Amino acid sequence: MRYIISLALLLMLAWAVNISVEPTYARIPVNSSLSFTISITEGEGKLYRVEVFGPYVSWTSQNVWIGPQGKKLTVDFEPESPGQYSISMKVDSVSATATVDVFQPQTREDLRERIEELRKRVKIFGTIVGIEPANGKIVVDDSTGVVDVFFNTLEVIEKLENYRVGDNVMVIGWATESGIDGEILRRVKGFEPNRYKNVLEVWENVRSKIEQSAGGG
Repeated sequence: MRYIISLALLLMLAWAVNISVEPTYARIPVNSSLSFTISITEGEGKLYRVEVFGPYVSWTSQNVWIGPQGKKLTVDFEPESPGQYSISMKVDSVSATATVDVFQPQTREDLRERIEELRKRVKIFGTIVGIEPANGKIVVDDSTGVVDVFFNTLEVIEKLENYRVGDNVMVIGWATESGIDGEILRRVKGFEPNRYKNVLEVWENVRSKIEQSAGGG
């Protein structure tokens, strides 16, 4: 009896259909459309129930006649919201899966806001001329003037006690009306304020000429 069952299983496996899907991965914007091609081969020449699992698909099940020559089907995917989606196709006990990353395209306004945000992020080099560790504040002279830098993270505030007036530092943070909201503070070696000032002046001169040239062209 055991051999009969084994033979039956082998025969079933021999006649099992194969299924594949293309593409297996895609990245598309929201409210667009993507077509999947389902390829089914090794059919027995009978009706098969083909099922599709996942959101935003054009159909979820069909009864399809599939012979040894195989069959190709198309299912459309039209997502209405961003996210990562898994779309599965199944025939009998055989399945195939595709993954789709759906993203929200950036508008001109989104890009403009991102640019403005990046512009507010600053990095300066200068010399500490004032320090208030208890208040998480230092005053830095970057050769063009002095600026107040405020730190809000405990990790940086605790390290302010290791800094002294006269230390040359690099500060990275966010520009505000009252100064800079500091994010990173590093001591630097070999910093020469006068040379740094000269570099800034040269850069401002070059940038001014470029802007004038662009405006006149």
